Amino acid sequence: MKISVEQYLIRLSNDLKLPNFYSIITQGQYRLQLPEIEPIEIFETRENIMMTAPVAELLDGLDEEKLFSYLMYANFLGQGTARSSLSLHPNDKTLILSNYTYVDIDYSYFKDLIEEFFNYVDYMKTHLATKIPTFLKEPT
Repeated sequence: MKISVEQYLIRLSNDLKLPNFYSIITQGQYRLQLPEIEPIEIFETRENIMMTAPVAELLDGLDEEKLFSYLMYANFLGQGTARSSLSLHPNDKTLILSNYTYVDIDYSYFKDLIEEFFNYVDYMKTHLATKIPTFLKEPT
């Protein structure tokens, strides 16, 4: 029997003793919030769970070729993103980190997945803010 993401979130919220850990945006779409960490959105479909979070805002006039090279390098075999994907948001102004998994998972795996994703969102925000790739710098 398939357990819904909402049921897992209720259990996780109770385990963490954080009553406002998540909110429901619409059916199958949730927002998770921890103090001082970018919120994560979770989308549930019949076959997949997708998590996504913004990790950097891009400046106008960036070098798109460098941006796409950086994204390909960061995503190569999931080495820099822990099997997640670093990509450009459709607004062309934001870098996002996304992770997809199948819905047929147990609670322990779900909990570990959420923890790992929060850690990588925090890491990527810090990394992109402190070790700024050239495409994020203002054009000279």
